Amino acid sequence: MNILFDHAPTERKRRSANEKILDISFIRLTQILAFSVAGVLIWIAIQVGIQAQPAIQELGFSFLTTSAWNPPAPKFGVLPMIYGTIISSLIALLIAFPIGLASAIVLSEDFLPQSWRQILTFMIELLAAIPSVVYGLWEIYVLIPFLKPIGSWLHDNWGWLPLSSVCFLHLMIKLAGKRII
Repeated sequence: MNILFDHAPTERKRRSANEKILDISFIRLTQILAFSVAGVLIWIAIQVGIQAQPAIQELGFSFLTTSAWNPPAPKFGVLPMIYGTIISSLIALLIAFPIGLASAIVLSEDFLPQSWRQILTFMIELLAAIPSVVYGLWEIYVLIPFLKPIGSWLHDNWGWLPLSSVCFLHLMIKLAGKRII
């Protein structure tokens, strides 16, 4: 008797030749599709590289490491944008990871009654089904007008805080683009 299961082990049914052919065909099809996805990604990277050649020849790779942005004298640098993207992504991960892990643990273990777990699981799945663009639009039209007075109050009373006013709204907008689940 198996310790992990209360029922006796079942006999394995032999598969027919047709089932084996279908299994092998499915494996080959998924391999072909996986390699085609990798091929498309490589093709996109090559096309981006080809299209970027004039800019790379004109500006060099300093485009990635400088912060100057002066269109009249063609000097462009995207370092602040890259840095901002990385930092906002890390902040989003620092917020989302503990929330996601905690909700997964609470819903998968017996911390709550089954009826509560079922409701919360349904709500989380419903949130995951909504595209992040919808969350971003909701934030722009509903959340930002609601939180703007709070940001102004923070700026007026504690303007020296790093998360006041403009920084508060900027962080909020960046995090909405990263879709916190």
